[in-house]
Amino acid sequence: MRKSRRTAQGGRNWTELPDDITASILSRLKTVEILRTAQRVCMTWRRICKENSLVWQSIDILDERYINLNYDMDKVCRHVIDLSSGNLVDISIEYIGTDQLLKYLAESSSGIKRLRFVNCPSLTDEGLSEVASKFPLLEDLDFSKCDKISSKSLQLVTCSFPFLKSCKLNSLKLNVTSERKWHCNMLDYCHG
Repeated sequence: MRKSRRTAQGGRNWTELPDDITASILSRLKTVEILRTAQRVCMTWRRICKENSLVWQSIDILDERYINLNYDMDKVCRHVIDLSSGNLVDISIEYIGTDQLLKYLAESSSGIKRLRFVNCPSLTDEGLSEVASKFPLLEDLDFSKCDKISSKSLQLVTCSFPFLKSCKLNSLKLNVTSERKWHCNMLDYCHG
């Protein structure tokens, strides 16, 4: 068994952890913390942040502070979506969501199970309708404080999500159990 090297201060050398364990630790940080801090710690962490899509399975861009720091947050979000290499399962975006970003997300990550947009006044019914069928594994959908997403539109697109368990628009939680199945069957009947 290999002895782990100690740092000059007598603690463990964190760069010697196996990559999968380091990736698991890094994945628990907020997205912006990984981008601004963690990948600057050492070359090993930077490499893991760039190469390991486990770090990017969950994206959380919710901190309003970063929006006012001259970052192009749309560009940052697209970069992180690219780093996930299609393995993204959970995304939460606040303030910067647009129809174009939602479309980019849909084209890049069909395995998403949780989709959450908050305070995104640029998202529209049309944008959601255009990409709804591209999220076949979606289980949890939340569009809180997205003024241009209507409950009627959200109810219509829920038929595209066979695994949907939770659907929320602002404080309204839509029932997605047997009523959704009935609603989707009626839509098929009327349009079929």
